[in-house]
Amino acid sequence: MHATDNQEGKLLQRNNILQRRVDSWVKMQELYMPTLANLRINERSTSSGTDIAPDSFKLWLPSQIGRAVPCDSRLQRLEWRLRYAQAHDALRSLHSNLRAQTTILKYKDRNIRGQGANTRARNTLKGIESRIEAAANRYWRAHKALVVLSPLLNETGWHSSLQPLNREDIRFMSDVLWGETEGSRKLSWIWNMRGAAPDEMDNDGSLEGKISVIH
Repeated sequence: MHATDNQEGKLLQRNNILQRRVDSWVKMQELYMPTLANLRINERSTSSGTDIAPDSFKLWLPSQIGRAVPCDSRLQRLEWRLRYAQAHDALRSLHSNLRAQTTILKYKDRNIRGQGANTRARNTLKGIESRIEAAANRYWRAHKALVVLSPLLNETGWHSSLQPLNREDIRFMSDVLWGETEGSRKLSWIWNMRGAAPDEMDNDGSLEGKISVIH
C-alpha cells in the first residue's frame, strides 16, 4: 500500500517537529555536557557523512555515556530516577495487560460463539499482545540503563524488585511453563512486586469494557 500525499505530508511534518526537538536537545546538552562534543564528532565520522534521521538520533543520555566521558552525577541521578520509575511503570502495564489477556481468553472459551464475535475477540487480544510487547520493551530499555547507572551512583538493592526480564517471565500467575506441573509451577518474579494483585478486573473497569466490545 502506497502512502497518500496527505500521509506523506503528515509524516514529513512529524519528522520536522522531531528534528527541531532534537536540535534543541543538542544545544541544551552542549551547555550542560560540553564533553559530549568529541562523542558526537566520532558518531558523525562513523555515519559516512549521511544524515541521521531524527527518530534514529542517539541522545547520549548518561546511561549511554557510561564512563566514556565525564558526566555530572546530578544528571546521572535524574536519569536513574526516570528509569527506575519507567521500569516499575512497565511492570504495572504488564500486570494489567496479562490479567486482561487471561480474562478475555477464559471468557472467549466459555462464552464466545459465532464468527463475528470470535473475530472481535481475536482483534482485542492482538491489541493486548501489542501492549504487552511494548511494556516489555520499555522494561528492557529501562533495566539496561539501570545496569549502567547503578555502579556509577553506588546504587544497590534494586535488583531484587527489578530483575532481568526473560520471555518466559512474561506470563500470568496461573500459567504453567513447558515441563512444569501444577505442583511444581513457579510464580514468575514479575508478580512479586508490591501491588501486583491477582484481581482479574482492573479498578477502572477496563476489562468489562473490553469484554463488551467483543459482543
